[in-house]
Amino acid sequence: GFGRGGGMVYGEATRPRRPPTSMNDLRTYITYAFVALILFVTYQGYQNSRPGEETLALSRSHACDLESGCIVVGVHRGRRVDKETPTVIKTDPLRRRYEWETNRGSVTVTCTRSKYFIGDWSCVTTRGKLFKAPVSNRTF
Repeated sequence: GFGRGGGMVYGEATRPRRPPTSMNDLRTYITYAFVALILFVTYQGYQNSRPGEETLALSRSHACDLESGCIVVGVHRGRRVDKETPTVIKTDPLRRRYEWETNRGSVTVTCTRSKYFIGDWSCVTTRGKLFKAPVSNRTF
């Protein structure tokens, strides 16, 4: 550029050119990669926390893993019995938990992905019910 007097401004023509990848560009790339990672983890956590048909069927197939002769009894809805619906469903970004009623008692099937937010679902069965932890220790 030219200064007020119409001539070249001292030092402008001799200023070294910036390298193609400066530290600021590297910080920008890292920032974009970090934002993309955060968006991916948020989206996958949201998808994992929604109960899905694939894990519902998988959890039902694992409901009787602990004992032979076990049968999924299902939920009683009036006069009819629904064997396709678990008693309780609880989800969070890392797992889906299903409580099934069987002829041997209640079981909890916990399904998780193989690599936290991505990968195939796998399930583990434990005895007992899913229950909510008390908000306080007060008794009435």
